[in-house]
Amino acid sequence: MLKIIKIVWIILCVLVLFISFYYFDDDPKNDIDIFLILSMLFLSFPSGYVAAAVLKLIAILWVKIWGEPPSNSYLLIIIIWLPYFIVGYIQWFVLTPKLVKWIKKRRKGVTH
Repeated sequence: MLKIIKIVWIILCVLVLFISFYYFDDDPKNDIDIFLILSMLFLSFPSGYVAAAVLKLIAILWVKIWGEPPSNSYLLIIIIWLPYFIVGYIQWFVLTPKLVKWIKKRRKGVTH
C-alpha cells in the first residue's frame, strides 16, 4: 500500500512541476509560482513549511547580494519545486514509516 501511495505522491509532484512548466511564460505578472508553491506546500504539509522558510531565506540573501530578485525562469521553477519535493519525500516515505514502526514496537512492548 505504501508503495502505491509513494508512486501517486511522486506522480502528483511531477505533475505540479510539468503544469508549472507548461503555463510558465516570461511575463513578470505570471502567477504560476503561486500555483507551484501552494500545490507543493499541500503535498509536503507540514514539513513543506521548512522548505518555504529555506526558500524565503535564500530569496532574502539573493536580494541582499544582487539587489534584485531572480527573474522568472524554468530554472527558478525547479529551484522552488525541489526543496518541497525533498522535504515531503523524507517526511512521508522515510520518517513517517520509521515513526509508525517505532510506535508499533512501543505498543507491542507495553501490552506484553
